[in-house]
Amino acid sequence: MRRLEGANVVALAPGSLPAEMLERTRASWGVKRIPFYRDPGNLLFKRFNVRGVPHTVVFDSRGKKKTELKGYGGMEPFRKVLKELGL
Repeated sequence: MRRLEGANVVALAPGSLPAEMLERTRASWGVKRIPFYRDPGNLLFKRFNVRGVPHTVVFDSRGKKKTELKGYGGMEPFRKVLKELGL
């Protein structure tokens, strides 16, 4: 996939995961440019009713939630959402 100019991607992990485990996972996946954050009180997990991962929430440039992708459905649903946002 091409580089997305003007798009931000972050990964959020449950607060119960130790930082060391998160870094090992990140390294094993070869992820270097996507920042990983922990949600210590699981506030965002609760807010978005996350029941499993991956759970992708897509916002537009104004911060309005556009859609959610629950589970891994391959790249096609992701591409469709990005195309709808003009990315």
